[in-house]
Amino acid sequence: MWADRNIHLDEAEDYIKRALAAEPENGAYLDSLGWLHYRQGKYEQALAELLSAAAELKEEDPTVFEHIGDTYSMVKQTAKALEYWQKSLVA
Repeated sequence: MWADRNIHLDEAEDYIKRALAAEPENGAYLDSLGWLHYRQGKYEQALAELLSAAAELKEEDPTVFEHIGDTYSMVKQTAKALEYWQKSLVA
């Protein structure tokens, strides 16, 4: 929740990493870590984590796809951003 609000990012990172230590393949936790890194401006790292999150989730998640699209946009990959934003609308 803190990463969504862009507050207390250091504390959020600690909690997310603890959760991932317990469940390293949890797609929701990977999404949270990716979004946290997005908020920190670490876009390449965020993208890798968000793509892992999408792969780990059993069902397509529009929020994860939106996060991936936002991140692709920040690294100037507009076509990929549009692809994932469109996926977020139909997931």
